[in-house]
Amino acid sequence: MDNELLIGAKVDNIIGVKVKINFIKLQDEYVIYDHLSGDTHLLDEISGELLCSLNTQEMSRDDLLKKLVKNFAELTWLDINNYLDVFIDRFVALDLLNVTNQRA
Repeated sequence: MDNELLIGAKVDNIIGVKVKINFIKLQDEYVIYDHLSGDTHLLDEISGELLCSLNTQEMSRDDLLKKLVKNFAELTWLDINNYLDVFIDRFVALDLLNVTNQRA
């Protein structure tokens, strides 16, 4: 069992962009340039907006979830939650995001 659950404390992930990036919005897509690796990524609108938001300010996972729910009310909470998990995993794997735990 998770230690945080045993002691009753909530842990929320704090997420931020790990490296310097530039971005360009092209209609409903974003082009992201990673200055460290030199890689360029083409992102859908939702991922692009999340990454751009995180580029200006670190946010908690809960705050990102609330932002998505507010902006995409037509989607179910489960779909949004799953999308966010995939987003975080994808960009951590690409070494663009930094995720740390913080007690709430």
